[in-house]
Amino acid sequence: VDCVKKFFSLSVLDKFEIGRFTTNLNGNPQLVDMAGFVYSKHRANSTYIQWRCQKVYEGRKCTARATTEGNYIIFRSNEHRHPPLY
Repeated sequence: VDCVKKFFSLSVLDKFEIGRFTTNLNGNPQLVDMAGFVYSKHRANSTYIQWRCQKVYEGRKCTARATTEGNYIIFRSNEHRHPPLY
């Protein structure tokens, strides 16, 4: 049973992208995904951190969001309205 739990946990984690974490010039936490999009920390609880894109492109604020659990990006919503920064 323990082997099955370990296998299931690893196979589930393999489906999630590992985020890269950094800080902005003010020292606030940021998330960078594999595509090069940058998110700022919005809110957190003991399990998850919610991030949102802060980019304004062609006069419109980007509505893209991401949620992380540990180092993994486990959820995304909305499309970015701009090209990646990196």
